[in-house]
Amino acid sequence: MVDVAMLDGQVAVLENAIARYAINGEIPGPIGSRHPSITPFGGFKTKDSWVIIACGNQVIWERFCKVVNR
Repeated sequence: MVDVAMLDGQVAVLENAIARYAINGEIPGPIGSRHPSITPFGGFKTKDSWVIIACGNQVIWERFCKVVNR
C-alpha cells in the first residue's frame, strides 16, 4: 500500500495557479501543454523528429542557443 497526501500533491501541481489567483484574482483556465511562466516550453518539430525545450530563464536560453549554434 502507498500512502499519498493528495492535498500536498495537488498544491505542488497547482502552485503557479494558486499564486496567480492569490496575487491578482486571475482564475486559471486550461493551458494545454504550455507552461504558465516558462517560455519556450514544449515539443517542437525538427527536420526529422521532435525536441522538447524548456528554458526557464535567460541564462539557460543563451546556453541553449549557443549549443544549437543560433
